Amino acid sequence: MRFLPSSLIIHRWCPFARPSTLVPIGSSRDGKITHLARVEAVQAFQRMRDSAQKDGVRFHVIWAFRDPVLQKEQFEEAKRKHGPRNGIRWLAPPGFSEHQIGWVLDI
Repeated sequence: MRFLPSSLIIHRWCPFARPSTLVPIGSSRDGKITHLARVEAVQAFQRMRDSAQKDGVRFHVIWAFRDPVLQKEQFEEAKRKHGPRNGIRWLAPPGFSEHQIGWVLDI
């Protein structure tokens, strides 16, 4: 059996959600960014959040939808911070981030 190297990182292409189809799910801690997501993702997050609150656990959305421009800025920042070959370990390049489809949340 052939094994892939542990250093191999694979990102798949992801379709882009139209921001007009997304709804607010929260805001950044400083209030400068309104996070957006698909309606179904917001509803699922709200159910999970409400259930967790019954056990005293609180969730906060750190990131949700990111448009390609923001994804590119953050990817370039990751490459500067972690090196040009290692930035991809921290952030997907534009066009390959699931954040651009509106289903993914960082909580």
